[in-house]
Amino acid sequence: MKIYRLSRVSGGITFAILASLLLTGLTGLAAADRPIAVPYFLEFPDTDPCTGVPMTVTFDGMSYIHNHNYNTVIRIQREITTTSGYEGRGSDVYVINGQIFKVTINDMLGRGPGEDRMRVHVVFVLDLSTGMVRANQFSITCLGP
Repeated sequence: MKIYRLSRVSGGITFAILASLLLTGLTGLAAADRPIAVPYFLEFPDTDPCTGVPMTVTFDGMSYIHNHNYNTVIRIQREITTTSGYEGRGSDVYVINGQIFKVTINDMLGRGPGEDRMRVHVVFVLDLSTGMVRANQFSITCLGP
């Protein structure tokens, strides 16, 4: 089992931060309304954690953005494909409440029965009052066949 730990923040996280800030400004103080649905598409280069071969990862899904009294929750549900043959699903949850910024990402992909699988797991927590990172875990794990 190979585990890759990275300290960078992915493009998906950056997208969600920017989308949240933009929509926070657009929606203002909303009552307990339904989340706003926004299509989500992201494509980026990465490396297959099982083989080390470069690949392109594509996310295609929907973001659900809910803002209430300066508290924002973004939930992203997506289908994932790669140029190296993986397919799967993933979800992100972003929470911004004036005290913390929290990101949780869980993805599971496989190539098919009896072939390699991989898991992506991220937990990031930033204390907005102090600017301190309280948690920063990013792992891509090759689970093998």
